Amino acid sequence: METINAILCIIDGKVNLLFEIDDESINLNLESDDSIQIKQLFLSLAKKIRSNPLQVKLVVDPKFEMNSNKLFYDTSVEYIEQLNKELKFLEEDDDLIRIRSLEHSNS
Repeated sequence: METINAILCIIDGKVNLLFEIDDESINLNLESDDSIQIKQLFLSLAKKIRSNPLQVKLVVDPKFEMNSNKLFYDTSVEYIEQLNKELKFLEEDDDLIRIRSLEHSNS
């Protein structure tokens, strides 16, 4: 199982989850309602899960101010838990199983 880090951090004064997927970093600004960032994240995760089971691990940046941002931390913990449940659920999806078997047989 491959682990993807989601780093809870402050970027440009805003609370973010920074997902490290291969050589790509996807920044999810938790103070924004920009759905493009979420779509980009899900597309990247969808590409990755085609070949390997995934889990996401929440990592808190040491510079993150927990006292003033506790709500964002709590929300991030819940978000990562839900995301991991969805990723685990996908592991039993017939289409994903077929895709993986096709990719492995073509290798």
